[in-house]
Amino acid sequence: LVLSERVFGFRFFTAVLLTSLVWLVLPAQALVYWRADYNDLPDANIEGPYEKCLARINRNASEKPTATVIAPNFIITAAHWYGNFYTKKVSIGSDPNYNYIIVDYRANSGKDLDICRVKKLEWIDPNDANDANNPDPNDYDKLKDADFSNWVDLYSDSDEVGKLLTIGSYGPQRWYGYPDPPIEPAGTLHWGRNVVRSADSTLYKAFDTIGEDDYVKYEVNGGNGDSGAGWFIKDGIEWKLAGLYTSVMARNSFGPRISLHINWIDQQIANMNGVRPLPDLADVHWQGADYGDWANADNWDTNSIPNSSDRAAIDNGTTAVISSGTAAAKELFVGIDNGGSVSQSGGTMAVEQYLYIGVRADCNSSTYTIAGGELTAESIVVGIKADGLLDINDSNSQIIVSSLLLDSNSGLTAVPGSTIQLMASDDDPNYYNINGCLDIDPNAVQVWAI
Repeated sequence: LVLSERVFGFRFFTAVLLTSLVWLVLPAQALVYWRADYNDLPDANIEGPYEKCLARINRNASEKPTATVIAPNFIITAAHWYGNFYTKKVSIGSDPNYNYIIVDYRANSGKDLDICRVKKLEWIDPNDANDANNPDPNDYDKLKDADFSNWVDLYSDSDEVGKLLTIGSYGPQRWYGYPDPPIEPAGTLHWGRNVVRSADSTLYKAFDTIGEDDYVKYEVNGGNGDSGAGWFIKDGIEWKLAGLYTSVMARNSFGPRISLHINWIDQQIANMNGVRPLPDLADVHWQGADYGDWANADNWDTNSIPNSSDRAAIDNGTTAVISSGTAAAKELFVGIDNGGSVSQSGGTMAVEQYLYIGVRADCNSSTYTIAGGELTAESIVVGIKADGLLDINDSNSQIIVSSLLLDSNSGLTAVPGSTIQLMASDDDPNYYNINGCLDIDPNAVQVWAI
């Protein structure tokens, strides 16, 4: 379907057969579901945080409380599990091995929150002869820090009502009616959805009947063993912890409203000699000088050029240059906190999944300029929470993308002769989203889909 449209005063021809913006998807396997949703779980794709942001506490043989990683050495869970978690072992994501241990904690029963410091079951001194898998508490200071590579930020806005939640838990698997024994015992990570119904000192959500009220596909309720399971809201491109399960009354669930407790949480972490930095979205970081060569390994903090399995970031306020050959990344972040730019004059930049330009709210403006060569990506997202610009600045330039989102802080400019090729696979108009500024030459820019 080829449509003639007028966008911001510029007339162009395009097709609106575009693939969806596909974020991280997770297999759903538990919580309390409606039976019809439970039957569909094998095919479920539930968008949410990286699974390594969730932790499983080995409380005993049958109880595996859920916690969320909120800093490199800290997790948060519900405080009302009777007895504390001091000395309990921890695993991360779907890893069956308990490679970490809780060495300190701060709990508040009124808030029903428990902040735990975690260390790795490895000695700082590799020559230590003691058993690191069963350390004496007096020797906890000899263990390595956990240094988790993935964690989530805390949701700080007060606009939670109506927001879609993704919920992750290691509790037993059930459908509504609570079969006994559960379909699957505690210990397996599972995912579901819901919507925040109301908020005061706590967050509240309901378990709505299919097709009624705020029901969403794969809607879940909490059950026995789900206390501490995180409620996550997507803010820009980041999933943040907004609440967690602490109370379930019939088909209603309640949990602490994290946005009201951030100062308390940070103070408990500080009291345990820790900090809570912003999550690191990338695993390879540009450290080159302004207009340095992308293909020079010395310009990257890993001393190696990013490849198609890496999440790469240009975020030191400088510009990385691609002039020839093939550059690659799994995900590419141009400007996260400090801003940055990419200047491509030739060659190919192949992004396997997502190219983000302008990520966090306080980030300086960021730009990807292509003045020759080819840029390919599954999805390009511009101006997420900061100013971002995709600048097609040469008639020999070509962008091939499956989905394009120009958010409110964004801009896209293109000169005559350049090409934007939209790889079509679906006719849902939500897959093509322009909220920012689209500046396309009305005479000679090709915008087309196949």
